[in-house]
Amino acid sequence: MKIPKQIKVAGQIYKVEYPYYFKEIVLTGQTDCLQKVIRITNVDKTGIKLPEQVIEETFLHEILHAVDSEYNNLQTPDDQIARLSNGLYQVLRDNDISFRK
Repeated sequence: MKIPKQIKVAGQIYKVEYPYYFKEIVLTGQTDCLQKVIRITNVDKTGIKLPEQVIEETFLHEILHAVDSEYNNLQTPDDQIARLSNGLYQVLRDNDISFRK
């Protein structure tokens, strides 16, 4: 998957910072809904490159946070976002769905 430099959610432009290195905290992704920024890393806390599927699912997870912010006022708990992103990612990958012609 090619991770874009920005995405549009509900008419709002979210800048995508990829690859991003989290210095202070151990994360694979983060969405700053106020600043409209999604950050995705490509390495773990020891600097080892993450598997492609981890990066892709993390990107989908952060997109769902942006959607939740714009349409649901951040009412969806992170554990529910995680289950949704894992399930949606599995369906898209297992069925080779890309939405591009």
